[in-house]
Amino acid sequence: MEQRSDDSTVLSGVLVRCMPASVGRLSQEIGRLPWADVHQLDPAGRMVVTTESADIHEGMDRIGALRAIPGVLTADLAEFRFVETSS
Repeated sequence: MEQRSDDSTVLSGVLVRCMPASVGRLSQEIGRLPWADVHQLDPAGRMVVTTESADIHEGMDRIGALRAIPGVLTADLAEFRFVETSS
């Protein structure tokens, strides 16, 4: 298990699923969130999203926020890691 330092942030990879007709709209909506980036879209209704958070609890809250967006069917954690933020 990775160890977290006080100078790190949590990056989480999330697989978001939606109806195919909603991919464009939802990718734009999710992309406007200050803590989320959309990296890949599948016209079949899937997208890869990364989230940034201060700790794993906040990261899980953000996945919950993705799940709560109207049109999102599922948002599942695929990977998380601690990334050092200081030099």
